Amino acid sequence: MLKNICIIGTGQLGSRHLQALKHVAEPLNIYVYDNSEVSLKLAQQRWEEMETENKILHNVIYERNIDDKKLDFE
Repeated sequence: MLKNICIIGTGQLGSRHLQALKHVAEPLNIYVYDNSEVSLKLAQQRWEEMETENKILHNVIYERNIDDKKLDFE
């Protein structure tokens, strides 16, 4: 079963957290939220630039609006 990860805010720190997740050795669903299109594009660019030795494919979803999403934190 895929684990779900949510990053809210993709400025300097959030985009670096996203980069770190690329090294996780199991597939993840990563939900990335920021109301700034510029910040989301920066996070996506940093994600794509990352090279890693593991070949795990993570599912990354970039969204600007979190209002209609239901998040469940366990």
